[in-house]
Amino acid sequence: MKRRQHGDHTGEHDDHTKLLDRRYLASREAPIKPLIEPLTFIRNKTHWGAAFRFGFVRVPEADFARIAEAMGREFARDFPL
Repeated sequence: MKRRQHGDHTGEHDDHTKLLDRRYLASREAPIKPLIEPLTFIRNKTHWGAAFRFGFVRVPEADFARIAEAMGREFARDFPL
């Protein structure tokens, strides 16, 4: 396994997993309580934090759009296909 050198930005970690492409948009904080019930990827609404315990979470597009809207973003404009 090749060790990355400082400044080596190949887009891969030493374990060969790809880094996610990301960009940050201005947004506002959104309270979680009103979002818990309608979000489909949160199966246990009582212990909703458990959905986030294991790192990356697959969030369905409709849920992502709902969260983006709660944070003051317009999903269709900000995340075009």
